[in-house]
Amino acid sequence: MTTEKMSKVISHLLLVPIALLFIMWIYFLINIGAFEDVARSNISYAINWDSVSEFQLYVAALLSLLPHLIIAWGLLHLRQLFQAFSEARVFDKDNAQSAKRFAKSLVFFWVCSWIVSVLVSLVLSWNHASGQKVLSIQFNSEHLAVLLLGLVFWVIAKVLLQAHYLEKENKAFV
Repeated sequence: MTTEKMSKVISHLLLVPIALLFIMWIYFLINIGAFEDVARSNISYAINWDSVSEFQLYVAALLSLLPHLIIAWGLLHLRQLFQAFSEARVFDKDNAQSAKRFAKSLVFFWVCSWIVSVLVSLVLSWNHASGQKVLSIQFNSEHLAVLLLGLVFWVIAKVLLQAHYLEKENKAFV
């Protein structure tokens, strides 16, 4: 399989996680009970779920949506990059921008997921008695992997931009 064909397949496959993210969040916003079930199974800190109102669940769901929107934005730019590759446009300046935007989305996701985890813990525990409110800051190896991947793509974006200028310079001499 050629690079162009593989890139075209990848650009089409990138639509799947983007679509699934939006379908998942529409489902959660329509069926807040499903969001609560997922939150109960994934949150490791002590939340008194009997004191959590439906409004708090919606606020927590909307906050939790933010990092996923950032990733969807990044995946759209990654898709643009692979679409260009599928058209044999490798050292294009737009490719460097697409790679950089994808890298930024990963770094922003990393920052946003930290902030959102803190805010969600506060929102879900704001009805708790005094002294029992929860402030949770979470960091795991997945966060580190996302950050490192973002930094790697940032370097790739810089290399693509340098390659674009080299190709442009070479064409000027020929």
